[in-house]
Amino acid sequence: MSEPPEANLTKFPFKPCNFIPDGWDRTDTIPGSEDGFYGPMTITYRPMTDLERETMAARIRHNGTTEAGVVKSAKVVNQAIAEKLVAWDVRHPDTGVEVPITPENVGRLEPHLLAVLLATITGERRHAEEVAAEKN
Repeated sequence: MSEPPEANLTKFPFKPCNFIPDGWDRTDTIPGSEDGFYGPMTITYRPMTDLERETMAARIRHNGTTEAGVVKSAKVVNQAIAEKLVAWDVRHPDTGVEVPITPENVGRLEPHLLAVLLATITGERRHAEEVAAEKN
């Protein structure tokens, strides 16, 4: 799979691209939280398309609000994130060994970090560098 010509799509800033071609991904660093709940995390991911976002949302709505439905919905989200992640720098706090990307391990991330990760992959959060550039 090839990248669009003249584009570096693994680091920001990259050439703007309004169409997501198959075969490319983005790298982003989620900054650590100001309150100390979680540290920074660098990820490489395939951006979620609108269809993928809407499909995930429909599956969550279909699961309902019962306890079983909420558990199913969490699994839907964890699976969707795991499928989009190409790499992350998550390491086990005791052993330092890299944690594999699986839906189960996604579900074990610190909850606030998981929310930011989901927002990044779905496109609801812009790249940290882009936000910082706007402040300057």
